[in-house]
Amino acid sequence: MIQTIVNRLLPDLKALNFVDVAAGIVRSQKEVKGTKDAPIHKVYPVYFNSTKTTCSPNDYISLIPDSSKKGIVYFEDKGTTIGEYKDSFIMSSQVRLVGWFNLKLINTTLTNADTLLLAVAGAIPSGLDNDGGINAITIECTGNEQKSIAIFSEYTFPEEQTQYTMYPYDYFALNYNIQFRIHRSCINDITLKATTCY
Repeated sequence: MIQTIVNRLLPDLKALNFVDVAAGIVRSQKEVKGTKDAPIHKVYPVYFNSTKTTCSPNDYISLIPDSSKKGIVYFEDKGTTIGEYKDSFIMSSQVRLVGWFNLKLINTTLTNADTLLLAVAGAIPSGLDNDGGINAITIECTGNEQKSIAIFSEYTFPEEQTQYTMYPYDYFALNYNIQFRIHRSCINDITLKATTCY
C-alpha cells in the first residue's frame, strides 16, 4: 500500500528539471564478488522497473550515484504501524526521501543542495485523493536528516562512488509520515493462480 502511495508522488518529482531519476521505494540488492576464499559482499539500492522500455529494459534500476546524472531521488521504507478505528485500519508509514545531485550539471553557481531540497519538498503534496480502497491520505514532512554519509550506510558503495558525497556533489534526506485508512470492506479476497498437477 505504501508503495502505491509513494509511486503516485513520482510524476511531480520527475517533472523537476534537475531530477534525472525518480524512484519509489527501493530494495537492497546484495551481490557477492571476489573469490570463494575471499568474498566481497556489496549492497546497492535498486528499484523494481514496473514500466520497462527499450531504453530501460532491466527488471531493476540501480540508484548508485553516477556523475552523468543531474539528480537521483528515491524513497526508503522505514516501517508502518497499524491501528484500528471502527471498521477501518489506520496506517502510519515512515518513509525517507533520499536525494543525490551533481551540482555542476545543474547550475555552476550552486555550492550546496539547499535550494534543491526546498524544490523537492515543495513537489510533495500534503495529501492525495483517495485511491481505490486507500482513503484519507495525508503526507507530513517531519524533518531532514543531518547531512552525513550515514544516510547511505545501508549500502556498500565502491570507493569511486563515495567520492560523490563531496562538492561538486551534494545530497539530503527528508523524513515523511504518511497516514492513510483502509476500510475492512475494501479488502479483497486473494485469487490464487491456477495450478496444474503433474
